[in-house]
Amino acid sequence: MPSLSESEQPTTGAQWALLGAVTYAALQGGIGSGEGSAPSLPDPNLERLWRSLLVEFNALHLDRVRARLGEQLPDELFELHWGRESSWHAEFMARSYERLRQDLDTPVTPQRLEQIVARERYWGGLHFLAAARRARAITAHYQLRITDPRSDVEGGAIWRISPLKRTHTADCLAANGRAFTWRILRFYNPANRHPECGCTLHGTLGVRVRLEDRPPEGMAPGFDIGEITPPTLFHFTDVPSASELLAGMR
Repeated sequence: MPSLSESEQPTTGAQWALLGAVTYAALQGGIGSGEGSAPSLPDPNLERLWRSLLVEFNALHLDRVRARLGEQLPDELFELHWGRESSWHAEFMARSYERLRQDLDTPVTPQRLEQIVARERYWGGLHFLAAARRARAITAHYQLRITDPRSDVEGGAIWRISPLKRTHTADCLAANGRAFTWRILRFYNPANRHPECGCTLHGTLGVRVRLEDRPPEGMAPGFDIGEITPPTLFHFTDVPSASELLAGMR
């Protein structure tokens, strides 16, 4: 397995998990001169390419997505979603390494190497865009939920498809314009739909709308958005009345 310089060494648990996953993938792929031996690289291009892509993809995915989730989510929700994202990222990088290992099992021409790099960066870009979209949708869901003081079955949001998208999936079209309780939206929401989903949620606080407490027809449940508890509201019943305040001043 390619080694990293000291400045490129993993600095978080997620990065160590990622490096462990690709190491495991490499060993399972049978690279090496004998059973149980350390993997030997058939082409020096593989080591240089893997080092650069690992650092590049980590900067895109691990740093940017982690920053967005960490800045806008409380600790418990950040741990939930970041753990899931880092696990998916480790799987993606393991598949990337396996593709590179197979492509570079024999020496390749410079032109072929450029094509391989372009392909991996293309897939890496799609992977990052999907992760970034999930992060935006997750944080938007959280910000909307904490503004609604109602319970998960008394409050909810309206599902809207994006006017910027020409095509939509059948389940998103079925949900469009309808309001669902937060209990349903915890598992059925734009954050856990397909990678190109542009749907959004809109608050219903102060809006006369019928909230549905069942999922949209034909929509499969997605990952858990997590339990979100709105901040405790200030109860005006705890504030002394004007007469009590005046009596205390006498």
